[in-house]
Amino acid sequence: MKTTKKNEIKELAQELLNSAKERDTNQGVAIYNKILELVKEAEKREDIDAILVKFNKALSGIEAHGYFTDDEYSLVIKLRELELE
Repeated sequence: MKTTKKNEIKELAQELLNSAKERDTNQGVAIYNKILELVKEAEKREDIDAILVKFNKALSGIEAHGYFTDDEYSLVIKLRELELE
């Protein structure tokens, strides 16, 4: 079964959320939760694309002023690549 962009965003956001919780950090938790909520409610492709753009902008802010583990950063890269599809 082909993974949809919506499902892929949800999976990657959930992985980032789980990783933040495992590291016992609040960094990004509110963003990840909000993205999961927005993606769940989104039905149109253009809405999903707009959410992904906002998510990637937020992740850029975290990258500039926060910290990602190597595993988290690989998820961020996947999200950026997803925006280009």
